[in-house]
Amino acid sequence: MASSSFNAIAHLGPPVSEKLTRDNFLLWKAQVLPPIRGAQLEDILDGTDLAPAKTIEDDKKQVVPNSAYSIWLAKDQQVLGYIVNSLSTTVLAQVATLKSASEVWRALEGMYSAQSRARVTNLRKQLANLKKGSMSVAAYFNKMKTLGDEIAAAGKPMDDDEMVSFIMNGLDHDYNPIVSSVLGRSDPISVNDLFTQVMSYE
Repeated sequence: MASSSFNAIAHLGPPVSEKLTRDNFLLWKAQVLPPIRGAQLEDILDGTDLAPAKTIEDDKKQVVPNSAYSIWLAKDQQVLGYIVNSLSTTVLAQVATLKSASEVWRALEGMYSAQSRARVTNLRKQLANLKKGSMSVAAYFNKMKTLGDEIAAAGKPMDDDEMVSFIMNGLDHDYNPIVSSVLGRSDPISVNDLFTQVMSYE
């Protein structure tokens, strides 16, 4: 049993390339979880695989070290090491005193989940308020796409219909014929097709 556990841990692989900072929790989480799940160690991370007793009584009623605890501790510390190695120095300083993988995970989720939701809300507000104005069509679409990509990276990707709505909302009155044409279609239009139409119209 110990051998299979250590083999699974070895497949966690190298630390993720995107270290956790104050601004990228969901993106970081999306990179960290798959290797841990793949190694079947998510129970260690979320705390559902609890630590066994450190000692047990043997057949002679003597207190002896519990080998199950040693195996659990090895897995926990491997997961902890994997997580810690994926943190920026600033974030690491906030959890450096915690001893187990689940303690660190709970602390990080508590600190950054709400912040990530606030970031998505802020990005969506920027999308809703962005106007083409004096920007070229290419610059306007690129700005919209960049905001959309950031929202997707934060774990809340939008479909083409929603992005098209944001883009059309930011177009000047000069583009009303295109907006009316798109709204009158029976089939949805992709962002790329909308870009082509607006470029042609310009």
